[in-house]
Amino acid sequence: MPLGPLFTTTGGTKFRIFGTLKRVVVDDWGVHIYNEADQRVSMKKVYAFWASVAQKALSAIDKTVLIETGGSSSSNDYFRDVYVDSGHMMFGHASILDFPNDAGDNAKTALVWARTMREELSYRLQVMQEKNNELIDEMQELTVAQRGEADTASAALDKEWDELIADPKRRFMLVGAAYLNRGKPEKPDKSFAIRLGIDTMKKKRINVEVLERTYKNNILVSLPDYGDTRCQIAIKQGNQQNTKNEWCIATVSNTLKGWQPIEDDMYPNWRSTRKDVDYYIDAHNEMMSKLFSPVTSFDDL
Repeated sequence: MPLGPLFTTTGGTKFRIFGTLKRVVVDDWGVHIYNEADQRVSMKKVYAFWASVAQKALSAIDKTVLIETGGSSSSNDYFRDVYVDSGHMMFGHASILDFPNDAGDNAKTALVWARTMREELSYRLQVMQEKNNELIDEMQELTVAQRGEADTASAALDKEWDELIADPKRRFMLVGAAYLNRGKPEKPDKSFAIRLGIDTMKKKRINVEVLERTYKNNILVSLPDYGDTRCQIAIKQGNQQNTKNEWCIATVSNTLKGWQPIEDDMYPNWRSTRKDVDYYIDAHNEMMSKLFSPVTSFDDL
């Protein structure tokens, strides 16, 4: 039996009514979601952002959802994003599928596209508010010297933020193993590996798109070379000869809900360890398995 009505944009993006989301399964192949009729659509883990989409799906259990699919895939079998059919009537926001009586097919598609983008922004804001609360708590645990360094970096960022956000596509320095010509990963390399599963051992610079400032010297960015993965980075200006006044990435954190307690439990001392990069990549994969196995509702996180 086919899924619900389909809305296709001029660019080929497809939005389909999936029904009430009842179950989310994450396995080695990818993410599978099921509706009230036990119909399934799936998303391969080849997408760098699969984990964020899986978490969004988990937060939508027992809610009516739409799925998004690219132009080259079947929307009866696959999806790449999910949106809750919700609105905020107190702010005058109709739900995604609340159409005027005289709306034609083109108008309905335009409304679905605009409202799913609104829903996506609302969800991202919720996630970032929670992550920022974690970050503030983490900052309170810093030593006096570390807090002073963060304050200095924050003051420098105050002066240059308008320039950064005006030209958001940047190449930030990574003063890690490649820059220092060392065989073992340095702290920035370890943070990319353990929190994002990304090997930066041969990287002296990372391409980013600056999205917004979050707290002190921390900013939200996407990584165009890694499937536009979103992450939060702490930056500071270099003070060595070849990094003078360059923005350098000190550390990175992901945007996954429920990650920090797992990291604190399983790898609390990763910053002080001296292992090959594969150790931290394996640690990332192990924690991802812990985060999603087995879960079928958001409350399990």
